[in-house]
Amino acid sequence: MVDMLPIEPWSEAQGDALRILWMSKAYSSAAVVLCEALIEGDFEQQYEHTRVILHLCRHATELFLKGAIAFKAGHRAPKTHRLDVLYSKYQELYPSERCRIDPPFAPQLFEDPDGGLYPGSLEQFQRSHDQRFRYPNDASGERFIEVEHFDALVQIERIRKLDTQICWMLVRLEFGWSVE
Repeated sequence: MVDMLPIEPWSEAQGDALRILWMSKAYSSAAVVLCEALIEGDFEQQYEHTRVILHLCRHATELFLKGAIAFKAGHRAPKTHRLDVLYSKYQELYPSERCRIDPPFAPQLFEDPDGGLYPGSLEQFQRSHDQRFRYPNDASGERFIEVEHFDALVQIERIRKLDTQICWMLVRLEFGWSVE
């Protein structure tokens, strides 16, 4: 066991947007740790455990988008759990390819639900995505259609990439470095 030092609270000088970004980083780091533990056999290899890992990734992504929006806009991000809405606003504020993030989810999650070949067909998927990894059923009690398999060796690379992208952006914003 490692000797534990007291863990200090946030500095009062740190703004809310940066706190949200640091929470995002904590969630993505926790997802990395759990996925590595799953691979190493230190976390039971069960489907429900993969949901926890993906929930951490999803929440990290949501908080990242909200924190980055709040940082640039100077006010709170939109009150929504919809990643498509948040990502659209994020792209307006951070159009550079260097600011792109790649969460381990289907790319359709970030698309305009009214665009594409079948307008409106993504609406239900996007609207309920924040629940998919927390519950076995949606708000109306219907089971989510689970068709994805979780390949931990593939997902760990995607989760590490997300964690690195969040860290890259967080450090630049906190220290006032260019993100363009």
